[in-house]
Amino acid sequence: MLKLVLVASLTLPSAAMAQNKLTPIQGTMYDHGLVAKSDGGDSAITAREMLVDVVYNGRPRKGALVIYYDSASGRYMWEFAPVPVTESAFTMTGGYGRTGFVYKASDRLIIFGWGHPTLMIQESFTKANGIDDAESRALSEATARLPAKMVHATDDRIVINIAKLLPSDFPLACVMCSGPAPMEVLDVTHKGNTWEITLQGQWKEKITLDEKYQITGTTRIN
Repeated sequence: MLKLVLVASLTLPSAAMAQNKLTPIQGTMYDHGLVAKSDGGDSAITAREMLVDVVYNGRPRKGALVIYYDSASGRYMWEFAPVPVTESAFTMTGGYGRTGFVYKASDRLIIFGWGHPTLMIQESFTKANGIDDAESRALSEATARLPAKMVHATDDRIVINIAKLLPSDFPLACVMCSGPAPMEVLDVTHKGNTWEITLQGQWKEKITLDEKYQITGTTRIN
């Protein structure tokens, strides 16, 4: 009896994980081109977006998935977010070019994203044999990451809160507003072992990072 109890207890987590599933919703998938940054200048990548039916812990949910694919290198990366079950049209790239960019480095793809007051960085070194293979791999990887993604965890990203590094007058820059003026990612450049992210708000602010994405300086640009 003891042996049977132990076997049952060990198989429960696997059974629960098997319940998690992502299924693309027919008619919601579409491919489109985006402009990525790179050491050699702007470059094209493909984004494949879709809504997905989600089964999470046995419950029906819904999510949005985007796969970024670089045909030149074969590298891909993905982003997932839960959405309301009533959602019928959603794009993960609606703010692309304002809230962030994909950067094509020599050995990886990198997303630099901005959500005031945090800068979020995500890397991917993985490759696929085409956009369809990238989709299949992304669905599998996103399924494995569902426990974190369904609660908006950011443990697969570098999150940098830069509020305290902005100029001291930043909170007063929009005294007639309910909060700070919105900022956008204006540009991302890579120079040797240095990254420079330029944010555009009521003024421009350049954030300088080292190769490990540690902040080494900030510069206000009038």
